[in-house]
Amino acid sequence: MMLLEIAGALAVVLAACGVGRALLRFARVRASRGEAAFYSAAAGLGVLSLVMFAVGLAGGLYRYYVWGLIVVTIALFARDVLWCVRSFIRLAGRMARRGNVFEAALLAAVVFSLALAFTAALAPPTETDALTLHLLAPREYTTHHRMLHLDDNWDSAMAMGPVSYTHLT
Repeated sequence: MMLLEIAGALAVVLAACGVGRALLRFARVRASRGEAAFYSAAAGLGVLSLVMFAVGLAGGLYRYYVWGLIVVTIALFARDVLWCVRSFIRLAGRMARRGNVFEAALLAAVVFSLALAFTAALAPPTETDALTLHLLAPREYTTHHRMLHLDDNWDSAMAMGPVSYTHLT
């Protein structure tokens, strides 16, 4: 089950990269290739969060509908998704090949931080915020297939977006 969730998170990030890259091309944002790849992922996650919010308001939080939307988004923006993946690979390869000790140290720090964050994400949540805001509210939304008001959790309106994808795997 854990592999399915990891694959789902990767699919969401790929869809975000595709949407974000198309948005940045439309807005004619100028940046280096590596920066544009990161900007694409960030902009795409913002767009997908708003789409997920709209789907939740419309009562469309059904597993196959949302994941179908992600797959269709990846297919529609396949060229942009491939561009982002190639850009990330080229950036990492270029940083490793240059022989610049500082850039290699930065790359190692980023990879170590990501590995540490990934490992920490696998631990069970224990804090109140993690349990109520990030787990309870999205679970209730996906159980009822829409956003709803939770009387005992006033922060629950913030729990839309990428957090809800995990409850639909």
